[in-house]
Amino acid sequence: MQVDYFDDGNCIGWVRLGDDTHLGSGLAMMMSNSELGNKHMSLGTLKSGTTWQDITRCITDLVTLDDNGEATYHFKGQSVSVYRRV
Repeated sequence: MQVDYFDDGNCIGWVRLGDDTHLGSGLAMMMSNSELGNKHMSLGTLKSGTTWQDITRCITDLVTLDDNGEATYHFKGQSVSVYRRV
């Protein structure tokens, strides 16, 4: 299942929630045509407490999901960031 975050005219984001049959599945992605920033998104309570990293290496800080499976993901301006579970 995919959830879209089209709440900003200069940065879109979406999450793929993954499923139970593919261990570690899911991702969070942001694409910006402007300045650096962040986007708050949810991967759901089943992924709460897990840690995620940007595989494009634009952002080096890790993100840990809260008890609700939510986190604020960071991105650089005019770039793409794709976070996956560590």
